[in-house]
Amino acid sequence: MSYKGQLTGLLVNDHGEDDLGRDRLDLEPPTEWRGRFWWEHQHIMPRGWQAQITAGYISDPTFMEQWFQNDFNSSRPRDSSLYFRRQDQSEVLTLLLSLQPNNFPTSSDLVQEQTEIERLPELSYHVVGRSFWDDQATFFSDNTVSAIRFQPSHADLAEQGYALSGGLRQSPGLPSLAYTGTPSSVVYRGDFRQEVAAPFSAGEFRIVPYVLGRYTAYSDSPMDSSQDRFYGGGGLRIATAFFRVEDAVESRLLDLHRLRHVVEPELQVFAGFESTGREDLFIYDEPIDAIQELGFVQL
Repeated sequence: MSYKGQLTGLLVNDHGEDDLGRDRLDLEPPTEWRGRFWWEHQHIMPRGWQAQITAGYISDPTFMEQWFQNDFNSSRPRDSSLYFRRQDQSEVLTLLLSLQPNNFPTSSDLVQEQTEIERLPELSYHVVGRSFWDDQATFFSDNTVSAIRFQPSHADLAEQGYALSGGLRQSPGLPSLAYTGTPSSVVYRGDFRQEVAAPFSAGEFRIVPYVLGRYTAYSDSPMDSSQDRFYGGGGLRIATAFFRVEDAVESRLLDLHRLRHVVEPELQVFAGFESTGREDLFIYDEPIDAIQELGFVQL
Protein backbone atom coordinates (compact mmCIF):
# COMPACT_ATOMS: atom_id res chain seq x y z
CA MET A 1 0.00 0.00 0.00
CA SER A 2 1.36 3.43 -0.94
CA TYR A 3 0.07 6.96 -1.06
CA LYS A 4 1.01 10.48 -2.01
CA GLY A 5 -0.63 13.87 -1.94
CA GLN A 6 -0.09 17.58 -1.84
CA LEU A 7 -1.68 20.71 -0.46
CA THR A 8 -1.17 24.12 -2.05
CA GLY A 9 -2.62 27.43 -1.00
CA LEU A 10 -2.26 31.17 -1.21
CA LEU A 11 -3.95 33.99 0.68
CA VAL A 12 -3.23 37.60 -0.39
CA ASN A 13 -4.40 41.07 0.57
CA ASP A 14 -5.06 42.52 -2.89
CA HIS A 15 -5.62 46.27 -3.43
CA GLY A 16 -5.06 46.30 -7.20
CA GLU A 17 -7.17 45.55 -10.27
CA ASP A 18 -7.37 42.37 -12.29
CA ASP A 19 -6.00 42.89 -15.81
CA LEU A 20 -7.71 40.10 -17.78
CA GLY A 21 -6.30 40.96 -21.18
CA ARG A 22 -7.51 42.35 -24.45
CA ASP A 23 -11.22 43.25 -24.76
CA ARG A 24 -11.85 42.32 -21.14
CA LEU A 25 -12.77 44.62 -18.29
CA ASP A 26 -10.24 45.58 -15.64
CA LEU A 27 -11.96 44.50 -12.44
CA GLU A 28 -11.56 45.59 -8.87
CA PRO A 29 -11.59 42.43 -6.70
CA PRO A 30 -14.84 41.84 -4.79
CA THR A 31 -12.85 41.45 -1.55
CA GLU A 32 -9.38 42.50 -0.42
CA TRP A 33 -8.54 39.07 0.96
CA ARG A 34 -8.33 36.58 -1.90
CA GLY A 35 -6.87 33.15 -2.33
CA ARG A 36 -7.08 29.53 -3.32
CA PHE A 37 -6.55 26.17 -1.66
CA TRP A 38 -6.17 22.83 -3.41
CA TRP A 39 -5.66 19.40 -1.83
CA GLU A 40 -5.26 16.14 -3.72
CA HIS A 41 -4.43 12.70 -2.38
CA GLN A 42 -3.92 9.33 -4.08
CA HIS A 43 -3.92 5.98 -2.30
CA ILE A 44 -2.80 2.74 -3.98
CA MET A 45 -4.42 -0.26 -2.28
CA PRO A 46 -4.24 -4.06 -2.66
CA ARG A 47 -6.19 -6.06 -5.28
CA GLY A 48 -5.85 -3.36 -7.93
CA TRP A 49 -7.77 -0.66 -6.07
CA GLN A 50 -6.83 2.99 -5.92
CA ALA A 51 -8.54 6.03 -4.43
CA GLN A 52 -8.18 9.72 -5.26
CA ILE A 53 -9.53 12.57 -3.16
CA THR A 54 -9.57 16.25 -4.11
CA ALA A 55 -10.88 19.41 -2.46
CA GLY A 56 -10.61 22.94 -3.78
CA TYR A 57 -11.64 26.48 -2.92
CA ILE A 58 -11.21 29.71 -4.91
CA SER A 59 -12.22 33.07 -3.46
CA ASP A 60 -13.72 34.74 -6.56
CA PRO A 61 -14.31 34.27 -10.31
CA THR A 62 -11.19 36.03 -11.66
CA PHE A 63 -8.59 35.16 -9.03
CA MET A 64 -7.13 32.19 -10.95
CA GLU A 65 -6.96 34.11 -14.24
CA GLN A 66 -5.10 37.00 -12.61
CA TRP A 67 -2.74 35.11 -10.30
CA PHE A 68 -2.36 31.63 -11.83
CA GLN A 69 -3.08 31.97 -15.56
CA ASN A 70 -1.22 28.76 -16.55
CA ASP A 71 -3.04 26.68 -13.94
CA PHE A 72 -6.37 28.17 -15.01
CA ASN A 73 -5.67 27.28 -18.66
CA SER A 74 -4.42 23.73 -18.09
CA SER A 75 -5.88 22.34 -14.87
CA ARG A 76 -9.00 20.27 -14.36
CA PRO A 77 -11.99 21.84 -12.56
CA ARG A 78 -11.27 22.69 -8.91
CA ASP A 79 -14.06 20.59 -7.43
CA SER A 80 -14.27 18.35 -4.38
CA SER A 81 -14.34 14.69 -5.36
CA LEU A 82 -13.91 11.12 -4.23
CA TYR A 83 -12.85 8.62 -6.90
CA PHE A 84 -12.35 4.86 -6.60
CA ARG A 85 -10.94 2.71 -9.39
CA ARG A 86 -10.17 -0.99 -9.73
CA GLN A 87 -8.46 -2.47 -12.78
CA ASP A 88 -8.05 -6.19 -13.40
CA GLN A 89 -6.51 -7.00 -16.77
CA SER A 90 -9.07 -5.75 -19.33
CA GLU A 91 -11.77 -4.77 -16.80
CA VAL A 92 -12.08 -1.36 -15.12
CA LEU A 93 -14.59 -0.45 -12.40
CA THR A 94 -14.91 3.15 -11.16
CA LEU A 95 -17.00 5.15 -8.72
CA LEU A 96 -16.94 8.96 -8.76
CA LEU A 97 -18.60 11.43 -6.41
CA SER A 98 -17.93 15.08 -7.28
CA LEU A 99 -19.33 18.35 -5.94
CA GLN A 100 -18.56 21.92 -6.97
CA PRO A 101 -18.51 24.28 -3.96
CA ASN A 102 -17.29 27.19 -6.12
CA ASN A 103 -20.15 29.02 -7.82
CA PHE A 104 -18.30 29.98 -11.01
CA PRO A 105 -16.09 28.32 -13.68
CA THR A 106 -12.83 27.11 -12.15
CA SER A 107 -10.92 26.20 -15.33
CA SER A 108 -10.69 27.80 -18.77
CA ASP A 109 -12.31 24.81 -20.52
CA LEU A 110 -15.57 25.52 -18.70
CA VAL A 111 -15.75 29.31 -19.11
CA GLN A 112 -17.65 28.97 -22.39
CA GLU A 113 -20.05 26.54 -20.70
CA GLN A 114 -20.79 28.76 -17.67
CA THR A 115 -21.68 25.59 -15.77
CA GLU A 116 -19.97 22.59 -14.23
CA ILE A 117 -21.23 19.02 -13.80
CA GLU A 118 -21.73 17.36 -10.42
CA ARG A 119 -21.82 13.56 -10.24
CA LEU A 120 -23.81 12.29 -7.26
CA PRO A 121 -22.40 9.65 -7.85
CA GLU A 122 -21.39 7.99 -11.12
CA LEU A 123 -20.63 4.27 -11.42
CA SER A 124 -18.94 2.86 -14.51
CA TYR A 125 -17.73 -0.50 -15.78
CA HIS A 126 -15.50 -0.90 -18.84
CA VAL A 127 -14.07 -3.82 -20.79
CA VAL A 128 -11.13 -2.85 -22.98
CA GLY A 129 -10.25 -5.30 -25.74
CA ARG A 130 -11.28 -8.74 -24.44
CA SER A 131 -10.60 -11.48 -26.99
CA PHE A 132 -13.07 -14.31 -27.64
CA TRP A 133 -14.02 -16.80 -30.37
CA ASP A 134 -10.52 -18.34 -30.32
CA ASP A 135 -9.00 -14.84 -30.47
CA GLN A 136 -10.79 -14.11 -33.74
CA ALA A 137 -12.87 -11.26 -32.29
CA THR A 138 -12.52 -8.52 -29.67
CA PHE A 139 -15.17 -7.15 -27.32
CA PHE A 140 -15.36 -3.59 -25.95
CA SER A 141 -17.91 -2.41 -23.42
CA ASP A 142 -18.57 0.95 -21.73
CA ASN A 143 -21.36 1.17 -19.15
CA THR A 144 -22.16 4.14 -16.92
CA VAL A 145 -24.96 4.81 -14.45
CA SER A 146 -25.04 8.41 -13.21
CA ALA A 147 -26.90 10.83 -11.00
CA ILE A 148 -25.81 14.13 -12.54
CA ARG A 149 -26.61 17.78 -11.99
CA PHE A 150 -25.67 21.09 -13.58
CA GLN A 151 -24.03 23.65 -11.29
CA PRO A 152 -24.44 26.92 -13.24
CA SER A 153 -22.24 29.92 -12.50
CA HIS A 154 -23.67 32.31 -9.89
CA ALA A 155 -21.31 35.02 -11.17
CA ASP A 156 -22.63 36.85 -14.24
CA LEU A 157 -20.44 37.67 -17.24
CA ALA A 158 -19.76 41.22 -16.01
CA GLU A 159 -18.33 39.82 -12.76
CA GLN A 160 -16.02 37.67 -14.92
CA GLY A 161 -14.74 40.67 -16.86
CA TYR A 162 -16.74 40.44 -20.09
CA ALA A 163 -17.57 43.88 -21.46
CA LEU A 164 -20.61 45.25 -23.26
CA SER A 165 -20.22 45.57 -27.03
CA GLY A 166 -22.99 47.02 -29.17
CA GLY A 167 -25.44 46.69 -26.32
CA LEU A 168 -24.66 42.96 -25.88
CA ARG A 169 -22.48 41.34 -23.28
CA GLN A 170 -19.26 39.92 -24.74
CA SER A 171 -19.44 36.13 -25.04
CA PRO A 172 -16.80 33.73 -23.66
CA GLY A 173 -17.54 31.32 -26.53
CA LEU A 174 -20.12 28.87 -27.80
CA PRO A 175 -21.01 26.16 -25.29
CA SER A 176 -20.53 22.48 -26.13
CA LEU A 177 -22.50 21.40 -23.03
CA ALA A 178 -25.85 22.46 -21.56
CA TYR A 179 -27.10 24.23 -24.70
CA THR A 180 -30.43 22.38 -24.54
CA GLY A 181 -31.13 23.41 -20.93
CA THR A 182 -29.69 23.30 -17.41
CA PRO A 183 -32.21 21.77 -15.00
CA SER A 184 -31.40 22.36 -11.34
CA SER A 185 -32.62 18.92 -10.27
CA VAL A 186 -30.65 15.69 -10.41
CA VAL A 187 -31.10 13.69 -13.63
CA TYR A 188 -30.48 9.95 -13.69
CA ARG A 189 -28.78 8.57 -16.78
CA GLY A 190 -27.79 5.07 -17.83
CA ASP A 191 -25.51 4.62 -20.84
CA PHE A 192 -24.54 1.20 -22.22
CA ARG A 193 -22.27 0.88 -25.27
CA GLN A 194 -21.10 -2.47 -26.72
CA GLU A 195 -18.75 -3.04 -29.64
CA VAL A 196 -17.45 -6.18 -31.37
CA ALA A 197 -14.52 -6.10 -33.81
CA ALA A 198 -13.13 -8.98 -35.90
CA PRO A 199 -9.64 -8.00 -37.10
CA PHE A 200 -7.79 -10.05 -39.72
CA SER A 201 -4.91 -9.67 -42.13
CA ALA A 202 -4.96 -9.81 -45.93
CA GLY A 203 -1.45 -9.66 -47.29
CA GLU A 204 0.12 -6.39 -46.18
CA PHE A 205 -3.20 -4.97 -44.98
CA ARG A 206 -4.80 -5.12 -41.54
CA ILE A 207 -8.59 -5.07 -41.82
CA VAL A 208 -10.91 -4.45 -38.86
CA PRO A 209 -14.68 -4.67 -39.42
CA TYR A 210 -16.76 -3.74 -36.36
CA VAL A 211 -20.33 -3.18 -35.19
CA LEU A 212 -21.60 -1.27 -32.17
CA GLY A 213 -24.84 -0.79 -30.30
CA ARG A 214 -25.72 1.73 -27.63
CA TYR A 215 -28.67 2.46 -25.37
CA THR A 216 -28.97 5.59 -23.20
CA ALA A 217 -31.86 6.39 -20.87
CA TYR A 218 -32.61 9.69 -19.09
CA SER A 219 -35.03 10.39 -16.25
CA ASP A 220 -35.67 13.90 -17.63
CA SER A 221 -35.27 15.77 -20.90
CA PRO A 222 -35.97 19.20 -22.48
CA MET A 223 -39.52 17.92 -23.14
CA ASP A 224 -40.08 17.56 -19.36
CA SER A 225 -40.31 13.78 -19.60
CA SER A 226 -38.06 10.75 -19.50
CA GLN A 227 -36.23 10.00 -22.74
CA ASP A 228 -34.14 7.25 -24.26
CA ARG A 229 -31.98 6.80 -27.32
CA PHE A 230 -30.92 3.77 -29.34
CA TYR A 231 -27.77 4.13 -31.41
CA GLY A 232 -26.25 1.59 -33.77
CA GLY A 233 -23.56 1.54 -36.38
CA GLY A 234 -20.86 -0.36 -38.15
CA GLY A 235 -17.66 0.33 -39.97
CA LEU A 236 -14.40 -0.85 -41.42
CA ARG A 237 -10.80 0.17 -40.81
CA ILE A 238 -8.07 -0.79 -43.28
CA ALA A 239 -4.44 0.02 -42.51
CA THR A 240 -0.98 -0.85 -43.73
CA ALA A 241 2.57 0.43 -43.37
CA PHE A 242 5.65 0.62 -45.55
CA PHE A 243 9.06 2.13 -45.00
CA ARG A 244 12.44 2.83 -46.51
CA VAL A 245 15.82 3.11 -44.78
CA GLU A 246 18.34 5.71 -46.00
CA ASP A 247 21.75 4.23 -45.16
CA ALA A 248 23.64 7.31 -46.38
CA VAL A 249 22.37 9.61 -43.59
CA GLU A 250 25.11 10.23 -41.01
CA SER A 251 25.54 13.20 -38.63
CA ARG A 252 27.43 13.31 -35.34
CA LEU A 253 26.08 16.82 -34.73
CA LEU A 254 22.42 15.66 -34.92
CA ASP A 255 23.19 12.19 -33.51
CA LEU A 256 21.90 10.49 -36.65
CA HIS A 257 22.98 7.13 -38.00
CA ARG A 258 20.77 6.10 -40.94
CA LEU A 259 17.22 7.40 -41.39
CA ARG A 260 13.99 5.46 -41.59
CA HIS A 261 10.88 6.86 -43.33
CA VAL A 262 7.57 5.25 -42.35
CA VAL A 263 4.24 5.77 -44.13
CA GLU A 264 1.05 4.42 -42.51
CA PRO A 265 -2.03 4.97 -44.70
CA GLU A 266 -5.43 4.18 -43.19
CA LEU A 267 -8.96 4.09 -44.57
CA GLN A 268 -12.06 4.31 -42.36
CA VAL A 269 -15.69 3.87 -43.36
CA PHE A 270 -18.56 4.24 -40.88
CA ALA A 271 -22.36 4.55 -40.87
CA GLY A 272 -24.55 5.07 -37.81
CA PHE A 273 -28.18 5.69 -36.94
CA GLU A 274 -30.04 6.95 -33.88
CA SER A 275 -33.60 6.98 -32.59
CA THR A 276 -33.42 10.36 -30.79
CA GLY A 277 -31.54 13.53 -31.75
CA ARG A 278 -29.24 15.33 -29.35
CA GLU A 279 -31.49 18.41 -29.40
CA ASP A 280 -34.00 16.36 -27.37
CA LEU A 281 -31.50 15.46 -24.64
CA PHE A 282 -29.63 17.31 -21.91
CA ILE A 283 -25.92 17.56 -22.76
CA TYR A 284 -23.72 16.67 -19.79
CA ASP A 285 -20.89 14.81 -21.58
CA GLU A 286 -20.20 15.28 -25.28
CA PRO A 287 -18.99 11.69 -25.96
CA ILE A 288 -22.26 10.34 -24.50
CA ASP A 289 -25.03 12.89 -24.99
CA ALA A 290 -23.94 14.86 -28.08
CA ILE A 291 -23.26 11.98 -30.47
CA GLN A 292 -25.26 12.10 -33.69
CA GLU A 293 -26.32 10.01 -36.63
CA LEU A 294 -23.67 10.18 -39.33
CA GLY A 295 -21.79 8.41 -42.06
CA PHE A 296 -18.28 9.15 -43.28
CA VAL A 297 -15.30 7.99 -45.28
CA GLN A 298 -11.86 9.05 -44.04
CA LEU A 299 -8.50 8.49 -45.71
